[in-house]
Amino acid sequence: MNILTSILIVALSLFLSACTEAPKPHAMPPSAVAIEPVTVGAHHDKTLYLGTIKSRKSVTLSPNIEGNITEINVTAGQLVTTGQKIMKIDSLMQTAQTNAVAAQADSVESDLETAKATLKSLNSTLHSKQSQVEYTKTQHDRYVKLCAEGAVSQSDLDNWKNNMLAAIADRDSTLEQIEAQKMTIQKIDRSHKQAISSWQAQKEQLKYYSITAPFAGMIGDIPVKVGDHVTSSTALTTLTENHPLECYIAIPAEKASLMHMGMDVELVSTEGQDFGNSKVMFISPTVDSSSQTVLVKTIFPNSKNELRADQAVRAQFIWETTAGISVPTKAVSQIGGKYFVFLAQRDGDKLFAKQTEIEVGEIEGASYYVRSGLKATDRIITTGIQRLADGAPITDKVEMAEKAEANPPGSTKSTH
Repeated sequence: MNILTSILIVALSLFLSACTEAPKPHAMPPSAVAIEPVTVGAHHDKTLYLGTIKSRKSVTLSPNIEGNITEINVTAGQLVTTGQKIMKIDSLMQTAQTNAVAAQADSVESDLETAKATLKSLNSTLHSKQSQVEYTKTQHDRYVKLCAEGAVSQSDLDNWKNNMLAAIADRDSTLEQIEAQKMTIQKIDRSHKQAISSWQAQKEQLKYYSITAPFAGMIGDIPVKVGDHVTSSTALTTLTENHPLECYIAIPAEKASLMHMGMDVELVSTEGQDFGNSKVMFISPTVDSSSQTVLVKTIFPNSKNELRADQAVRAQFIWETTAGISVPTKAVSQIGGKYFVFLAQRDGDKLFAKQTEIEVGEIEGASYYVRSGLKATDRIITTGIQRLADGAPITDKVEMAEKAEANPPGSTKSTH
């Protein structure tokens, strides 16, 4: 084979090789994603414990007398005020008896007024009779002198003496009548006081026939009905004070040192409804030996009547508030028990995703509290993270929208 032939064969081989070489694959286009800065704000170190709502005052209402129910003025679950009428028991006989005692008291009072008027009249008579005694005594004394001088007879002196003695006797008789009348008044006055006392007792007894609320609260179940015969042992209903309420919470003994009186404790329903803050009003000085917990009581105003006695709630204690970083839960992926986010990083004019491991704390709303792994200046990818891999090219949806708005289709404006 000559040299020319060899050159032709090599050239033909290179040509054939170039014609049969497979085309290189195209690079994947960047993924359009949403990019957000991490959230920097206050972080609360908090713990939720189970609590039970307790009323500060609860009673079972029973009558003090026996009788038939004639009225029921409330319904179960109704809120009532202090003194509001709840039920009425037939009081016809008691009312009649009270009226009879009242009439007797009025009669005795009338007798007392008459006796006092008689005494007043006797005192007036006594005044005139005392004047008569003084006059006759003056005349008698004058006639004693005149008789001694022979100016009047002994008979005239005797007449004035008899007149004086008669006036004194008449006066003394009136004095006796006055003393007797005073004794009569004292006796009638005692009877009057007894009648008044008896009448007041009957009026008090009459109050028992009307069952009223001893304090403001909520009516419980009403097991009786109109027409039922009830006694002092019959439970008519229950009344529970509904505001304020107390919340009983058992917290671990090691947390007791972090508690203080007046501390805010947020009450939340088991479904997550926020009722508002209560305040610590009691911290037990002892530890429950069986559970190693400390009883804490908080006071809750319950002004909107959202809570009821014996209701289960969750009590949230905030132990410390610090500055921290949080990220949306949708931006976090979990792989092998570890947590990751994708950071949006720039290489020149291009963006790419960088997978970064983070340490997360509790969930606050729709965000994870991040204990470590991120900086306050980091920007994270919040959409499409399932399609991403470490180092994958990305584009910012917001930037793309801004460019599209600046260069609408058909525009001749150059972007260079």
